[in-house]
Amino acid sequence: MDMSLDQEHSLLASSLGKIWREESSVGSWGISLLAVKGAHVQTFGAGCSSRSLKTMLSKIGPLADKAAGITVDLLVARPAPSGNFPVIFDPWVSEDFLELLAPAFCADRVWRGLSPYRGALGRTIASPLVTMIDDGRATFGVAGSIWDDEGFLARPTTVVQEGVLCSYLYDLAGARRDGCRTTASAARSFGGAPSPAPSNFYIKAGSTLPSEIVRETKRGLYLLELQGLHTVDLADGDFSLGGVGLWIEGGEKACAVDQFTVTGNIFDMMKKIDCVGSDLEFNGPL
Repeated sequence: MDMSLDQEHSLLASSLGKIWREESSVGSWGISLLAVKGAHVQTFGAGCSSRSLKTMLSKIGPLADKAAGITVDLLVARPAPSGNFPVIFDPWVSEDFLELLAPAFCADRVWRGLSPYRGALGRTIASPLVTMIDDGRATFGVAGSIWDDEGFLARPTTVVQEGVLCSYLYDLAGARRDGCRTTASAARSFGGAPSPAPSNFYIKAGSTLPSEIVRETKRGLYLLELQGLHTVDLADGDFSLGGVGLWIEGGEKACAVDQFTVTGNIFDMMKKIDCVGSDLEFNGPL
C-alpha cells in the first residue's frame, strides 16, 4: 500500500501586469493485493486520489474491501462463455475508457486528423443517455485549477449533450482558428507551447442505481478490468482485449470469470449505451 499527500503552489503572471496565486493539496492512495490458493495466484488492486483528505480517507475502506473481495473471488474464476452479451462497466473501467477517449475531443487532434470527430459538431456521436462534461473548476476532481495554463478562468464545458457533439476543447490559438471562445483547456509543460487537454472529464450521472442495472441484466458480464486498453488506436477505435469480470446470471453476480476477450469499437460502443448508472465516482481526473 502507498499513500502520498502533496501541497501545490501556483503563480501565474501575465504580460498585462496581472498576477494570480493558487494553493491546493492533492492526495493519492493505492493498494496491490495478492491471493494464493495452492499453485494458483491472483492479483488485483485499487486506488484513488482527491483534493480533500477527508474524502480520500472515506474511500479507502470501501475500495480496499472491494478489491480484497475481487482478488479472492478470482482464485476460483471460470472461463467466460463466448457470444454476444450485455456488458456493465465497473466505474474503474469507465474511467479507463474516458481517459482513452477524452483526447479525441481536443481541437488540435481534430485538425491533425487524429480524431474521428473532425467536422462532427452538431452530429450524434453517442447514445442520447450520454452527456459528457469537462470541468476545470470541479472540486470533486484532481485535475482542476482556477485558471488554465494561458490564464483564462476555468469553467465547465459540455462537450456532448444527450449524444450530440457540441464543443471541442480549445486553447486560445485553436479558438481563434475556429472563430470561437476558448474553453480554458490550455495545458503546457515548462518551456513548451500550450495545447488543449481535458481536465475533470466525466459522463453525467444517470438515474439508475448500479444494483438495478445488474438486477435487470438476465445474463451478461460485469467488467472489472480490461488489459492493454492504452494500446487502442483512436484513429479507428477498434479493440480486442483480455478482461476480468463477474458473470451475471438471473440478475445476480454469480461468479468471477477470466480468460476472455472483449472485442468491439469504442466509437460504436458509445452509440449503443442503453443505461448510465447513478454512481458517478472520481478516483482521479476522469
